[in-house]
This record gives sequence, C-alpha cells and structure tokens, in this order.
Amino acid sequence: TGYNVVTIEGSENFLGHATDGGGNLRGYFKNDTLVKIVEWVGLSNRTVQNEYYLDKYDLFFVYSTEQQYPYNDSLQALDYGKLVPTSSSRYYFKNNKLIDTILSNKKLTQSITSDGAGFLQRAMNMPFC
Repeated sequence: TGYNVVTIEGSENFLGHATDGGGNLRGYFKNDTLVKIVEWVGLSNRTVQNEYYLDKYDLFFVYSTEQQYPYNDSLQALDYGKLVPTSSSRYYFKNNKLIDTILSNKKLTQSITSDGAGFLQRAMNMPFC
C-alpha cells in the first residue's frame, strides 16, 4: 500500500517485440520515486518474472522466477492448464556491479555474470527510468 502503480500492457511496448503469451511491466512509485519494477513475460513454454528493486534509481536487487508448462505425455503436448515453478534466482548489486547471487537451480543457460549485466542494462533502459 502507499505506492502509485503504473502498468504497461503488451510485451511489444517494453521489449520491442511481441511474445507468445504477452507480458506486462509495472512500475511502483513511492511519492515520485521509482522503487520497484515487475517485468512479466509469457513465452510459448514458460513464464518469466523479474522484480527489480531500486534505491534512488540505482539497482540493488533482482528476484527472478521461471515457471514452465509441463509436457503431457498422453496428449503429446504442453499442458497450458498449469505452471510448474522451475527456478528462482536472487542477484545483489552495489555501485552498478553484481556482488552476489543465490540460485535455486544450477542448470543455467547463461553465466551468472552475463545475467547480472543483462539485468543492469534492462533496468536502466526500462520506460520508467
């Protein structure tokens, strides 16, 4: 409570392209200061949500979660009726540098450093910043 929330609907409006499951971006403002951004993106086989926390427009923490649609063997297709949590990651920043990470799933497709750099770049290029 006490936050002014601004929502941007449609992934094309903040990613520059559409995604299969759409997306939205929410900026949380305390008075006139941006303190949190929530980015939700729906893909064909999963959803990704990134929560960016800011102090005076400097990124200090990102909480990233991913959920996948499970494969149904009997239907030979993804079950779009349910989502299964597959990972959550915490990234800590100080002075625009990644200083620590906590990962729930060690099966990564990118290095931790490139994830951190990507979060920094995205946070600074969000429409609210």
